[in-house]
Amino acid sequence: LNVERPTEELSSTDVHLTDESDNSWKIPDLIPVLDICKEWNTTNFMLVRAQVLRRALDRTAESKEFKDVKLCDEDWAVIGEIIRFLKPYCEVTRMMEGSSYPTVFTLVPLANMLLNHAEGYANDNSKLPEIQESAKRALDKQRRYYNKMNPLYLVMTFMDPRMKYKYFENKDGEK
Repeated sequence: LNVERPTEELSSTDVHLTDESDNSWKIPDLIPVLDICKEWNTTNFMLVRAQVLRRALDRTAESKEFKDVKLCDEDWAVIGEIIRFLKPYCEVTRMMEGSSYPTVFTLVPLANMLLNHAEGYANDNSKLPEIQESAKRALDKQRRYYNKMNPLYLVMTFMDPRMKYKYFENKDGEK
């Protein structure tokens, strides 16, 4: 599924009716994605799939045995915010997994992009406290890894003909 627009890739064959007389409940014929705690992208995949399956999950939660776990609109908004926070990490992972092109030159720029992303969330007081705290923890961990990065990656970034010294200039064009 496309993480940005998960429902656009569903075809009519992926949808079945839960009740033949009720056409308003078209539910994707998909199973939930399970979260694997050691693989950070699976949290995002799980939440994106949950959004795709929201109507099915809401309908299931209407039953007596699941009524205590029904998610309200505010819960779904939080899920959306978590997905927005995790999206850049998934994109970078996908980019770095590319085996048909060299990626070592992009390590420094991508690491900096993720640092800036986490820092933006960590310092944004309009974010939910739980998301802000998660961003602070992610930022701390990323900084520890960044500080262990081999200095040769900086040299390789500089040697990339697409980057050269442009990446190392400040906003005023100074090197």
